[in-house]
Amino acid sequence: VTDPKFRLAVAYGYDKDEAILAAWDGYARKSTSNMSRDVEYYADIEGIPYDPDMAKKLFEECGAVGKTISLVTSDADHRVKLAQNFQAQMAKYGITITIELMQNSALTELNTSDGTTSGVEITIASWTPGMNADYMYRNPLHSEGGRNYCQLADPEIDAMIDAALSELDKDARAAKYLELQNKIV
Repeated sequence: VTDPKFRLAVAYGYDKDEAILAAWDGYARKSTSNMSRDVEYYADIEGIPYDPDMAKKLFEECGAVGKTISLVTSDADHRVKLAQNFQAQMAKYGITITIELMQNSALTELNTSDGTTSGVEITIASWTPGMNADYMYRNPLHSEGGRNYCQLADPEIDAMIDAALSELDKDARAAKYLELQNKIV
């Protein structure tokens, strides 16, 4: 779903603590960023808090209440549990989530070859995080990234990723990645 208001509503309305219990039996740490704590230049940021009242308001404003939205993910156990939990959480706001499961290779093919014409509205996908900050931002978020499954094409974010990579001063580079984390969230 490309509507920024819908995405913000999901961010406010998604209880990450509940999802951690559902998908990983509580054996995970909540992040306030889009990046793993293992990535170089990771910083804890404020993030978007769980606020169901704000989520309800935003879902109503963007017309999502009463809609049916498709979610596609792989058949890996933790992703199935995460999808089912997301489905249950969104039902609290009057949004129906249908779930389609497939093998991970088929999911990767769908995400990389069909892009915005695939009909996929939401996907749950992941990859093993690396340490290199440029790889972890460029690959999924740069308009020319190899795993830009969300089809993000934002010249400002591209420029921020490029600027962080070209910064030689370690402290200045950390500041650029902090700014990038905050922008993305």
